[in-house]
Amino acid sequence: MTTIAIIDDETPMREMMDAVLRRAGYETITACNGIDAAAKLAGQAVDAVITDIFMPEGDGIEVIRNLRMTAPDMPVIAVSGGGTRIQSDYLKAARMLGARDVLTKPFLPQKLVDTVRAAVSDA
Repeated sequence: MTTIAIIDDETPMREMMDAVLRRAGYETITACNGIDAAAKLAGQAVDAVITDIFMPEGDGIEVIRNLRMTAPDMPVIAVSGGGTRIQSDYLKAARMLGARDVLTKPFLPQKLVDTVRAAVSDA
């Protein structure tokens, strides 16, 4: 089964992504920040990572940087709230660091499924 790591400090968003992806047939591992993710993912095989950009204790940029060192081919999808120039700049930076795709919150559940499906099929 395809396993997706979901890293987001906003509990409702993390739970929504978890529920949507499980309904779509994916196994998930959830974490509330980059440090929590590092602990939960140690020794775990995942097929893709979804990470929020702005989080306390290990933000999404750090997550992407660390993944590029340890798993350079891992598909990464960066997510962040929309509406500000700063957030847009961080999503661009995430893409430059190797995020396969970016999603601006809020996004439709089907957009999440389609983005994950494309990421794991290209891997």
